[in-house]
Amino acid sequence: MLATARTLLLMLVVPPLVLLLWAHLIRPAWPGLDWPAVIAAGVLGLAGAVTAPWRRPVKIGLAAAYVVIGVAALPFLGLLAVCSTGDCL
Repeated sequence: MLATARTLLLMLVVPPLVLLLWAHLIRPAWPGLDWPAVIAAGVLGLAGAVTAPWRRPVKIGLAAAYVVIGVAALPFLGLLAVCSTGDCL
């Protein structure tokens, strides 16, 4: 149960948190790190799928679905994080 909670935490909470921390703490000092922050958030979320306590076929399917959804969602989460600082489009 605890390992499943850790997996879900890594997949669903850590990427938006990384992007919010990047937008509020790192981006004001180094504004050129947009894509590395998005990629880091995606990799950390994918780490949750890879280290899940489930059987290998389930982890592979979960990782594939996470990559597909993440490619679409992470840029918007990054925009949301930047907009939360007041520096929106």
